Amino acid sequence: MSANSKNIQFLRNNGLKPTLQRIFLSKILFSGKDMHFSPEELKKIVKKRGFKMSLATIYNNLNHFEGAGLLKKRQVGSSRTYFDNNVTNHYHLFDEKENSLIDIPKSSVKFAKLPKLPKNKKIKNINLVINLEEKI
Repeated sequence: MSANSKNIQFLRNNGLKPTLQRIFLSKILFSGKDMHFSPEELKKIVKKRGFKMSLATIYNNLNHFEGAGLLKKRQVGSSRTYFDNNVTNHYHLFDEKENSLIDIPKSSVKFAKLPKLPKNKKIKNINLVINLEEKI
């Protein structure tokens, strides 16, 4: 089976119509390597690979991938959003100078105490981003 056929089947198996743009993006995003990226960074990768795609198209497709459970949005600060193709529950370090997210294995973080939860509620996930800056 060709790489294109695999990507087409992958998209269909996840309930997504295999458009030319989605096939191209899936080759980048789901190649087996964990990635953290902003839509703007992904646009640079797409351009470097010789494919033209608007930022709006990239945003739309990333949101479709997220809706299908293939990506997670990671909010960093009030105005920065990154996408993560590792959809398991894990935590992050954010290097402000490098503008990069770094995975922290879930087993590396222990919470000693969590707040009392409302009745009939349970924790679904904990989003933890530790922001880093240069030492002075």
